[in-house]
Amino acid sequence: MLKKINFLIIAAIILVLLAGHANAVPNPLPGEGNHTLILYGVHPNAKSNEVITSFLAEHPDIRWHESAYNETYEYVYVTPVNECSEQLIYLNKIGIDERSEPSIVSVRIIGCDKVLPLDPLFQFPEVFENYPSLSGDQGLMDYIEENIPGRCAEVERSDSETDVYFIDDTGTFTEYIVTIGKGLFTDNAAYSTFISEDYFTINKSEAQAEALGQRPGWNLTGETILKIDDDVFAWEIPVSNGSGKDTIIIPAELREGYSVMKTEPRGMPGFDLLLTIWSIGTGSIILSKRRD
Repeated sequence: MLKKINFLIIAAIILVLLAGHANAVPNPLPGEGNHTLILYGVHPNAKSNEVITSFLAEHPDIRWHESAYNETYEYVYVTPVNECSEQLIYLNKIGIDERSEPSIVSVRIIGCDKVLPLDPLFQFPEVFENYPSLSGDQGLMDYIEENIPGRCAEVERSDSETDVYFIDDTGTFTEYIVTIGKGLFTDNAAYSTFISEDYFTINKSEAQAEALGQRPGWNLTGETILKIDDDVFAWEIPVSNGSGKDTIIIPAELREGYSVMKTEPRGMPGFDLLLTIWSIGTGSIILSKRRD
C-alpha cells in the first residue's frame, strides 16, 4: 500500500513538472534551441508573413526579443547572430490568440546599428519623408498612436493639393485625412478630417456587398477606401474577375445628426517656427546660388 502511495505521489510530481514546462514561454538564452522555431511557436503569425519568412530564410541563425510599444502593441526584434548588417522589426498586437487572429501590423528592416524610435513614424516612413509637414500635425500623431492604422493612401486633388489618407480597418473603419498644400519650396498641411464608417448609412462591409452585387462572380481586390471629394463621400471598391479589373463607386450618405468637420492641424510646439526658418533658409540659399 505504501509503495502504491509513493508511486502516485511521484507520478503527480512528474505531471506538474511537465505541465509547467508546457506552459513556459520557450524563449531560451542565446545558444539554447532553435530561435526561429521558438519565434514561430510564440508568434505563429510570423510564419504567414512573407517578409518575415524571407528574412529568416536568409538569416537562419537569429536571436529575437520583444519590446513594449503601448498597452495594445509590442515590437518584435529579429537580429542575425553573425555578420549583422540589418535587423527585422515588426509591430505586433498583444493579448490575442495568434493562431486564429491577425496580429502583425507593420514590418520593417533597418540596419543593425540603427535605433528604432518609438513613435508613429515607424508605420509610414516614406510618406513622412515625402510630406514633412505631416509630422507637425499632433492630431495625426495621436490618431496613429491610438489606432495603429494599417495602410496609407495618397490621392491627388489638384496640381496644388494632395490628400493623404491614414486608414484603420482592423475593426471599425476609420480614416484620418490630411490635405497637403504643395508650395514652391515645401508642403503645408492645410487641414485635417477624421471620419468613421459609423457616420454613414452604409458601412464598409455593406458597401463591399453592394459592389459585388453589381458584379456577380467578381472578387474584391486591392484596398477599399472612403473618399471625400468636395464634401461628397463615396466608397471606392476595387474588384476583379480574373481577366478584368474595375472600381465600383458606392455613395456614402451621412447619418442624421452626424457631420464631418475639417480642422486645422494641431501643431507640435516649435514645429511651425522651425518649418518657417527652414523654408526661409532654403529660399535664401536658392536665391544666392541664382545670383552667383
